Amino acid sequence: MDVPGPKHGAPGILALAEPWLLQSKVETPGLQDVELEGLEELEIDVLEVADGKAYRAAFSDLAAPVVTLVNQLEDSDRQRYIDEVITTADSLRQCETPRIRATTWIVSAST
Repeated sequence: MDVPGPKHGAPGILALAEPWLLQSKVETPGLQDVELEGLEELEIDVLEVADGKAYRAAFSDLAAPVVTLVNQLEDSDRQRYIDEVITTADSLRQCETPRIRATTWIVSAST
């Protein structure tokens, strides 16, 4: 299901997901020699939850802009989206919790 992403510059947990945006934020105050190093495929526990259903509930609390968009969907599309989130979170389960591969960006700069 295609759900539009948040508007560019909108606050939220994915606001600096694009490395170029993070770099521009660091360069803006006049820092120099900005370098970004991506630690890709770092496995992290996103949330300690029992299953996909609990993940969706917790993520909904953390990502208000996403919930706002989802609430604008027609009832059948909203339910389909919720079911997809739950199924995807359950498929990422390793051991006791859903796990998601992510990239952590390390930024260094000088003044």
